[in-house]
Amino acid sequence: GTDVHHSLGQEHDNEDDAPTSDTLDAVGEDTHRIVTEELKRRQIWFTRTEVFAMIFALVFALCVFSMVYPSRFISLIANMAPTTNQAGRRSFLTQAVIFYSREVALNDFFTRLCINEATYDMKKYMQQLVEADLAITDGGALKITIGADGRSEEHSKLMYEPGCKWREHERRDVFKEDYVANEWDIEAHRRRKGRSSSDGGTSEGQATNCSSPIRPDASSQGLQYLFATFRDSVSAVMNKFGVDYWHGRIHDHEFFEQINFNNTLIGLERLRTDEDLRFIQQQYEGDLPLGWEEALEIFYNETHHFLARAQFEFLLFFIVYMIGLVGLFYILLFRRAITDAVGEGEKARAWAYRVPIHVLSSDDLKLVHTFFDMVEEGHVEADDNDFFHHGGPQERSRQ
Repeated sequence: GTDVHHSLGQEHDNEDDAPTSDTLDAVGEDTHRIVTEELKRRQIWFTRTEVFAMIFALVFALCVFSMVYPSRFISLIANMAPTTNQAGRRSFLTQAVIFYSREVALNDFFTRLCINEATYDMKKYMQQLVEADLAITDGGALKITIGADGRSEEHSKLMYEPGCKWREHERRDVFKEDYVANEWDIEAHRRRKGRSSSDGGTSEGQATNCSSPIRPDASSQGLQYLFATFRDSVSAVMNKFGVDYWHGRIHDHEFFEQINFNNTLIGLERLRTDEDLRFIQQQYEGDLPLGWEEALEIFYNETHHFLARAQFEFLLFFIVYMIGLVGLFYILLFRRAITDAVGEGEKARAWAYRVPIHVLSSDDLKLVHTFFDMVEEGHVEADDNDFFHHGGPQERSRQ
């Protein structure tokens, strides 16, 4: 306040600058600059431009963050669709390989398949099964971008850790009528039906071990080891009983009207005695399909988890954004700035009402009133800078 009063006093040191009439004088440039700087220095913090810019940047950053950060789940959720699709196909492909391995062993044309076509289909579906498994575990194929090995710890435990975790969730006899060969072996079938948990069976409410009638160690080393054993058995069956060529489906109707029961008997003997065939047929309702089902259930749980996390984070950050928008910008700044501006306007009007009107000329009085008049649109008719920079009331009177 002292600097301002001192400057105001200096403006009339020169005789040329002294008032020459009873009218108001224009405020000098130095005085206007000093008053402006002092007003800025004393400006309340919530009306400063830099504070508004900082809060606006913060609210905008919250808006962007609330949309960008939870969107990382979009790629994971999109990846789960082909993953669950291929995981479901593994069960179908396994059943298809088991079916065609039996047809290769029987070769009796009962299903209207010759050994050439059965071998070809067995090889084709086995190749698709291997590709699906690699895509699921490693990614980068069959529209799967992120493999389960790098994403799901639970799936990795199921696949690679010793044990048979898929049996922990399954309390039923998984080997009931497990392969076709023993459908004719009544005694073996009864033994399987009546076996106890100590010799590899599964009873209601009891924990199970990982043994199985054929190749007991295959199910105890994890699902990946079991699948590798299954794949080796399929290759062995194709080498022993299959053929290496196929020229397309045979359309000889007379040929397909015949059934070779001699080959049926030979094939049934193979199903009873060949260990590779027995192991493959054992998987029809055995550990491998149960393992695939367990893996599929893991992927379903992952999908639900990703969706729940994405929904929660979208909602959480949206609430934080709205709190920032309403609390910081609107209540803390905007409303207080408007209230302060209205208060300052009222102070200016109160000051104008205290002006000693009797010392002003009629032109000066009109100019003061004009400065505080409001137009219909809500804007001031005369700008204060124009008031100061255009000669004060004397120049306005001439205009």
